[in-house]
Parts: sequence; C-alpha cells; structure tokens
Amino acid sequence: MLLKHVRKTGCRWLHVQSVRVRDAEAMEAFGAELATHVPHPSTIFLVGNLGCGKTCLARGFVRTWTKDESMLVTSPTYLLMNTYEENQKSLYHMDLYRLDKVSSIDATAMGLDEVFATSTNLIEWPDRLTPQLVPSTRLEVHIAYTDNEDERVIEFKYFGSIWNNVKQWFASKN
Repeated sequence: MLLKHVRKTGCRWLHVQSVRVRDAEAMEAFGAELATHVPHPSTIFLVGNLGCGKTCLARGFVRTWTKDESMLVTSPTYLLMNTYEENQKSLYHMDLYRLDKVSSIDATAMGLDEVFATSTNLIEWPDRLTPQLVPSTRLEVHIAYTDNEDERVIEFKYFGSIWNNVKQWFASKN
C-alpha cells in the first residue's frame, strides 16, 4: 500500500513528490509497476542505505520487464552486473557497492558508454560513479527508512525530458 508523504527540512516544508511503501512485497510491486512506465533506453539510479529495498524494487522491475514473474532476481553485488534480454532489448542491473569508485577505465571495461546509450539500466550504489560518468538523463529513485520497521519512503528526482510518463504515473500515486 502506498501513502502520501511531505518532508519537513529545517524550518521549511518542502513539497516533495513521494510515496510510502509498507513492506518488501509492496516495494517489489512498486518496482513492477514502475517498469511499465520507463522508456527504453534509460538509466535509473537506486539510492538508499543497505537493506532499504533497492534490490526488492529491482526484482519487481526485472520480473515485469522480462515478463517472467517467477524469475530468480538477486543483487549482482559480486558479479557487479546482471543482464536480462527481452525482445532484443537489454536490461542491466548493476550493484556497485563493492567498488570504491568507478573510474573511466572501469567504465570502459564494463562498456558503460554503450550500456547507457542502448539499454535500460538499474544501478544500485550509483554514488560510486565518478561525476563524469553520471548520465545527464536519468531517474533517481531515493529510498529511505521510516520510523516503522518495514515501511520505506520513495522519492523520485528526474533528469532529462524523457520521464514525462513516469512523472504522470508517480503523481497519480499521491
């Protein structure tokens, strides 16, 4: 179940477009629904602390994107990147947690220029990318803990003009 949320910072109220997700199952369902609105190619950053639900969201996204609801989807922490193919389109799920930073040499070895240009990408721990590697067009999905143990708050930040469909869908959640 999704709930509305407004965040207070300092002495001002910021009206941030966000939703609350009650548990891991709802996080996976949210990811599944997000997958139906994301353009191809595109890059999505999954931002949040350890255990906040980034991989749960990615699991729902990947299962919907591949049209395989029973697919085993795990975090690519040790592999760095899992690849999924559907209708001659590629989806890359990356987990950069184990890296201190992704340099231009690492990016070349991983083929990130081509991946960002031609594929849909889910990237956990995108803060490991050096600034020159961050795609100018991207969606940042920020996931944060709340006072309730299983509940999370999700906020979107849009970079580029390709996200109108996602913006409309996310606004409908509020």
